[in-house]
Amino acid sequence: MIMAINMRTMRYKNLYAIFVAFMLLLVGNSCEDKIDPVIEELNLARVFTPAGFEAKIVNMTTIELKWDVRDEADHYVVEFSEDSLEFSTIIRTVTVDPSQLPIQETFFGDTRYSARVKAVSATGSGDSKWDALTIRTAPENILLPIVIPDDIGVFGATLKWPAGELATRFVINPGNIQRTITTGEVASGEAVITGLNPYTNYTILMYAGNSQRGNAEFKTLVDPNCATCVKVSAGQDVSDAIAAAAAGSTIVIAPGTYPDEGTIVVNKDLTVQAEFYYTQPTVYAGFSCATTVSSFAVKDVVF
Repeated sequence: MIMAINMRTMRYKNLYAIFVAFMLLLVGNSCEDKIDPVIEELNLARVFTPAGFEAKIVNMTTIELKWDVRDEADHYVVEFSEDSLEFSTIIRTVTVDPSQLPIQETFFGDTRYSARVKAVSATGSGDSKWDALTIRTAPENILLPIVIPDDIGVFGATLKWPAGELATRFVINPGNIQRTITTGEVASGEAVITGLNPYTNYTILMYAGNSQRGNAEFKTLVDPNCATCVKVSAGQDVSDAIAAAAAGSTIVIAPGTYPDEGTIVVNKDLTVQAEFYYTQPTVYAGFSCATTVSSFAVKDVVF
């Protein structure tokens, strides 16, 4: 009786072991079917878009570009346009080898530009999508320093810049006067501005299209031969000139040192100024008003 029970128990154990093994086999086959194969290589339709695309301005008008290099890119194409991310007209295209980064391209000053870059595959897959940015160059000034008095006159001034550098127009203020720059002036790098007023502060901006390329500030000279001017040269008395001048006159004093004349009496409206503002004359004298005077001005003269 005991032996029969043991035999039955052993059969149950064997059947249970077979059942567990069978279930484990089913589970193993089921899990194996759901495991994705290991991906050893990505087959992409195109190269990844360059990451880390950055721009900065170097030396006022040079745009420096850089981005992260990828192994699957053979080279890169960069396009520039003179707008804000519109790229309606491409003004420059550059092919860039990864070893050339960062790249620098020089443009006009005070102008907004947009740049975009794409990667070209080294394996024959499609080009990447574009990445784009926009940046503005700083105002430049290619005008050479004005030499006083050589470049300044009573009614005009001479402006100079490196020969061959492109410029198309001047804007003269006061007056907002537009003055075209000729091809001959561009070739020589020199332009004579005429029609200015005497003893006046001027600002002249130079442009190439809409891009500012230069800025000059100066003052024209006094016209000693004007209808209301009385010129005083070294060796003459300033007091005599003031006494003889009509009301509203301008006493123009040439460079030099004038001896002590004590107190000069003023009884009319006058302007006393230097012939050349950059060479101030020295007059040893003082002033006293014998009557009420509505306007009395002293300019660029040391008393």
